Amino acid sequence: MSPDSFKNAAATALLTCIALPAPCMAAEETPEKPTRFAVRDFGAIPDDAQPDGEAIRKCIAAAQASGKPTEVVFEAGIYQVEPGPAASGELFGLPVKGAKNLSLRGA
Repeated sequence: MSPDSFKNAAATALLTCIALPAPCMAAEETPEKPTRFAVRDFGAIPDDAQPDGEAIRKCIAAAQASGKPTEVVFEAGIYQVEPGPAASGELFGLPVKGAKNLSLRGA
């Protein structure tokens, strides 16, 4: 093999190695934009001094049931979370179990 033939073969092999991975890198998926669930749409109204826990639980359950990336959105204000299933003494909470791709977003 002549020196020029060897250089051409080496250059072709190098370009092939560089060019092959490119389509794999370009095929990366763009993350799905999350679906928004507003607690207000389920009856949780901030600053109204009314219990909001059940409405918030329903909103979170609907977000989880969608099976898609979701955001549960809270407007600015104070929400009254009354004693519920996660209540323990004076501590109140909203249990969220088995959630995937779920975000809670406040104003």
